[in-house]
Amino acid sequence: MIAAVKNMYHTNSDRVSVLVEKRYRELFREDLDQGFCDQLIQLYLHPEAFDAKDFKGYDLKTILQYLRITHNYYLDSRLPEIEQTIGQLTLSNAPTPLVKRVVLFFSAYRTKLHQHIEKEEKGILNHVENVLRGENGDKTIVEDFLKEHDDIDSILTYVNELLSTEYLEQNMSLISLLSAQIELLMIDLYIHGRVEEEVFIPKVLNYFTEK
Repeated sequence: MIAAVKNMYHTNSDRVSVLVEKRYRELFREDLDQGFCDQLIQLYLHPEAFDAKDFKGYDLKTILQYLRITHNYYLDSRLPEIEQTIGQLTLSNAPTPLVKRVVLFFSAYRTKLHQHIEKEEKGILNHVENVLRGENGDKTIVEDFLKEHDDIDSILTYVNELLSTEYLEQNMSLISLLSAQIELLMIDLYIHGRVEEEVFIPKVLNYFTEK
C-alpha cells in the first residue's frame, strides 16, 4: 500500500493536488483545529512525509473528531462518487470483462468498508468518546481493536490495477475519472489508517493510563 501511494504521487501529483486542498478545507473547516487541518492537507499532497510525531500536540478529542468526520465522508461522499462513475461506465459500455470485474470487486469493497467502519464506530470510537465523558477506560477494547484491525485496501488496489491494464478508447475519460477517484480514496485511507494506528491508539492508551 505504501509503495502504491508513493507511486501515485510521483506520477499523478499535478492531477491530485489541484483537487485536494479545496475539498478538504471544506470538509474540515468547521469541525477541526485549523493547524490540524493544515497538517492533514499537506499529508494529502505528500503522504510519504507522514510522521506521527507531527500530531503529538493535538489532543485525543481532535483525533477522534477527524476519524469520525472521515468515516462519514467515505460513506456519504467518496463511495457514492465512485459508484456513480462506475454506473456511467456500465451504461456507456457493453458488459466487457473489465467492467464486470470492476463492478464485482468494488461492490465487495464497498460492503467490507461499511462493515469495517461500523465495527470501529460501535466499538473503539464509541468507547473512547464515553471515556472522554468520564467513564473508565478498558484497555482490552483497544487490544481487541489492534488484533482485529484488518487491511481491506488490497481490493481497492486491485480495482485500480484493473483500470490501468485495459484500454477502452471510447471511454478513456470515464476510466481516467474513476482511476483518479479511487486513487484519492486510497491516499485518504492510507493517511487515515496511519493516524488511527500510530496517533490515535497511542493517545488512547496514554489517556487511559493518566486518567
